[in-house]
Parts: sequence; structure tokens; C-alpha cells
Amino acid sequence: MARLHYQIVCLRQDVLQKLTTRLAESYGIIGVENLHLKGLLKNRRLARAFSDASLGALVRLLEAKATQQGGQVIKVDRFFPSSKTCHGCGWTWDEMSLKDRIFVCQNPSCSYVHVPQDRDHNAGHNVLQEALRLIGLVDQAVSGTGSDEDANLAVDAG
Repeated sequence: MARLHYQIVCLRQDVLQKLTTRLAESYGIIGVENLHLKGLLKNRRLARAFSDASLGALVRLLEAKATQQGGQVIKVDRFFPSSKTCHGCGWTWDEMSLKDRIFVCQNPSCSYVHVPQDRDHNAGHNVLQEALRLIGLVDQAVSGTGSDEDANLAVDAG
């Protein structure tokens, strides 16, 4: 039984190592939500899933490897409404609950109005935008005024 537990620990560590290496090598700026892990572990329904995911170890490894690669990990505040905000226009769905897995913007002037979006995908866009805003790059990313000299573009590969 102890050998089986050891194998599981090794497999999980291997997955974390490979994932963080791939992320650190692929991206220079990585935005993550600064979650209150101890609070999440108090929820009986979610505690096992969160502890199995080793989110704390994931972030620590990611920070170390991103720094080695010359990148950085930006932590977005846990109270930032990433899931409740439309990444296109900034409209906020205040009544959204955890059971709502699809985000639908209700702003009539938004290009995503009434377009069903995956909640987590929308939140990912918002975390990236907030991370860029925190380090002062959001204007460059949105308007395209940043330097593209060092960019690895797909058209350059051929």
C-alpha cells in the first residue's frame, strides 16, 4: 500500500514539474488568481479536489521556473471578479452563482452580447487582462503599441 501511495505522489509531482516547465518556457507573463487555499480546504465538498490538485505547489514551482526563464508570475487579487465580468466590455453579472457554468453578457453594446461563453475561459481572459494592467502593459497589449521585434510569430517559422 505504501508503494502505491509513493507511486501516486511521484506521478503527481511529475505532472506538476512538466506542466510548470511547459508554461514557464512558453509564456513570459503568467497571470494566476491569488486564492485563499486554506479557506477552500474548509469546504467539505471541495477539500479533496483542491488538496489533490496541489495548487500551492503548482504556484511555487511556476514562480521559480518562470523566474529562471526570465518571465514573471503576476498574482491577481482573489476578490477581483474574474468570473462575473465580461472580458469584452467589462459588464458585471452580479447575480452569478457557482452553479452557473456559462457566462452570457447582457450589455447591448458588447460584441459578445447573448453569446454563451464558458465561465472559466472568460475568467482566464479577465485574469490575463488584470495581470497586464497590474504591470502596466494593458495599454500596449490592447492597442498593439508594444514592441514586436522579439515576438515569435507563426509566419516567421517558415
